[in-house]
Amino acid sequence: MAQARILLRQAPGSWPVRVNDAHPDIHVECIAIQAFPDGSVLTVNRLRGPRSQMPKAISLVEGDPSVSDFAVLHQTPEEACISALARNLPQVAAYLRSGVVIQPPFVLWGGRTRLTVVGTRGNIRAFLQRLGEAGLEPRLESITSAPEREKGEPLTSRQERAILHALRRGYYDVPRRCDLEDLSRSLGLSRSGLSELLRRGERRLIEAHAGPRPSPPPGAAPAERRRAKAHT
Repeated sequence: MAQARILLRQAPGSWPVRVNDAHPDIHVECIAIQAFPDGSVLTVNRLRGPRSQMPKAISLVEGDPSVSDFAVLHQTPEEACISALARNLPQVAAYLRSGVVIQPPFVLWGGRTRLTVVGTRGNIRAFLQRLGEAGLEPRLESITSAPEREKGEPLTSRQERAILHALRRGYYDVPRRCDLEDLSRSLGLSRSGLSELLRRGERRLIEAHAGPRPSPPPGAAPAERRRAKAHT
C-alpha cells in the first residue's frame, strides 16, 4: 500500500468554488467524506471566516444546485460545521472508479485542493489518470509506503442504502422533514429494525473518521462491557 499527496484543481461550478469566489475570506475544510455508488458524496465540512460573511456563505452552500441535502450541525459567528450531499462531481467519479481511500481533513480554498489518499500504486495511478481526464489538473506531490489498512467501505450495503434514503427524505434535516415511522414504511422495514440499522451505520461512519470507541474502564459494570463487546 502507498500514501500519496495530490494537488488538484477544484471542479468548476462546485459549491466550494462558488463559496471561495463569492467569499474569499471563508476557508472550507472537509473533515469527513462518504461516497456512494450512485455518484453522490456526503461531506461534513468546517467553514471559518469573518462573521459578516458566514451567513451568506452558508446560504450559498444550501442553495447550490449540486447540493441535494444540507444541514447546519453547529454554528458560531465565525465558524460553522455543515453537512452537504452533492452530486455530479467529477472527482467523486474518479474516486469511486480508482479504489483509493481519501484521508480527511483537507482544505478546499483558492480553487485548489490538496488530498492525501491511500491505495496501491496502481490505484493511485488510476486516480491521477481519471482526475486528469476530468480536467482537474492533478499533480503528484509525494508518494510513500503506508501501513496496510482494512479493505472495504465503512458501511454495509444495507446501511448505505438506508442512510442515503434517510438523507434524501430529510430525516437528518433540522427540523426533520420525515420521521422514523415514515422511513420504515417506505423501506418496508420495522421501525425498530430501521432504527438499529441507522444507528449502526452512523456509528461506523463516526468510527471511520474518529476511530473506535475506547473500551470500558476495568471497573465498568458487566452490562456496559457486554454492550461495548456487542458493538465491536
